[in-house]
Amino acid sequence: MSVKFKEPSQNADDSPIKKNLPMRRSSMFTKLAQSFKRSGGERGAGLEDLRGTHGADFEEECTIKRGNSGCGCLGNNKNSINLVLVKATFCFVFKDEGASAPRYAIRLTQMRAKRQNLTVVLETNAGDVEYEFSFTEEDRAKEFVDVINKQAAIGESNEVRKRLGHQHLLKLTKSIRFAE
Repeated sequence: MSVKFKEPSQNADDSPIKKNLPMRRSSMFTKLAQSFKRSGGERGAGLEDLRGTHGADFEEECTIKRGNSGCGCLGNNKNSINLVLVKATFCFVFKDEGASAPRYAIRLTQMRAKRQNLTVVLETNAGDVEYEFSFTEEDRAKEFVDVINKQAAIGESNEVRKRLGHQHLLKLTKSIRFAE
């Protein structure tokens, strides 16, 4: 009597190690997106959801002023600290760490950032100032400028690919597609 052994699977997805790892599935992001839309933007797009499995490109607390006017239309005053999270080609502004959804999102495509000491000015490619971010540390302001300009360039190249019909070449993670 001979005993036959089962050959190990060549498929990496069948490994017991991979099966035990917590994974974020696309169905989870689909449910979160639906929840966000149904609630009118009040829930479903929290910090953890937007961070995904790869984290944010940048995350820091700062004060934000809209344009040069500082009209306060975003509910900000000099003492209002907001949490800024940059994920892919969007900058999400949260009231604080515990917020269930962002206050608003800024599309970084066709934008550029310039640093003036602790203040970062976000302007359109035409030169119009849209937002001013004030940080407490100069190195974080410099990092923010680098991330914003890099993600804006990526967003512009992605738009060109889409216009040319090459959207199938875009390799976006599930959390980035959710952020968009």
